[in-house]
Amino acid sequence: MYAWTGYWEYQTAMKKMIPYLGKGVNYNETANAVYGDHRGHFQKTRTDTLSYGALQQQGALDAITNPVVLRAVSQSCKVINAVVRRYGSPQAVHIEPVREMSRNFADRQKMDKQYQENRAANERLIKQIEELKGSRATGHDPVKFKLFRDQNEVCLYSGTKLQTVRLFEPGYVDVDHIIPYSICFDDGYRNKVLVLASENRQKGNRLPLEYMVGDTEKTGRFITWVETGVRDYRKCQRLLKQKLTDEDLEGFMERNLSDTQYITRRYITC
Repeated sequence: MYAWTGYWEYQTAMKKMIPYLGKGVNYNETANAVYGDHRGHFQKTRTDTLSYGALQQQGALDAITNPVVLRAVSQSCKVINAVVRRYGSPQAVHIEPVREMSRNFADRQKMDKQYQENRAANERLIKQIEELKGSRATGHDPVKFKLFRDQNEVCLYSGTKLQTVRLFEPGYVDVDHIIPYSICFDDGYRNKVLVLASENRQKGNRLPLEYMVGDTEKTGRFITWVETGVRDYRKCQRLLKQKLTDEDLEGFMERNLSDTQYITRRYITC
């Protein structure tokens, strides 16, 4: 099986090869005649091993904020490098995301279309961020900007109107985990809110309503805003959770599979 770098390269390759194949020349001889290599490689600079440090410098890991995923990418680089050192550089690396293993071809096509649409939307978002920020979007910037818009530019815990011009200023706002990450290990968007850094420090390792207990006015304002302003039902449930049950804690263990799926998707993009 041969990996082509893109649709247009594939079309160009076929145009060059069809005259040979039409005369009955076999594939290997045709590829040798066209490219000088029956494996159909395009002339591109390639390295024998992967470098986690180089990926960081190139900005390939900037969009990854989940420490579990970053560790997995680092370990995957080491595994692939060990294979290369022992057996040589592979022709191609095929990665099968966990959730896609049971999907049929039509479902995979739909998923790929959705992925391409999401990617285009993210590219537009990053362009907006860079115009506003005046520099390259990094780290939590895309998540900050999405939450900023979804929350109608308001700090969810204090009710304070956030200043657009200060959005990417260090120490001004934080992306906070509704259910503390140290408890649930959930770095998903539904478990995040944008709040003033001062509010995040005071909340600490607690649920929002645990943090606000004793302040009737603040609690009432928060509940009203969540019930009227948060359209995601599951996120609303998390925000209004008063305490964690044993069932909640057991559910967090099941998220390990989700982490595995996310790790695979992120590694494919590196």
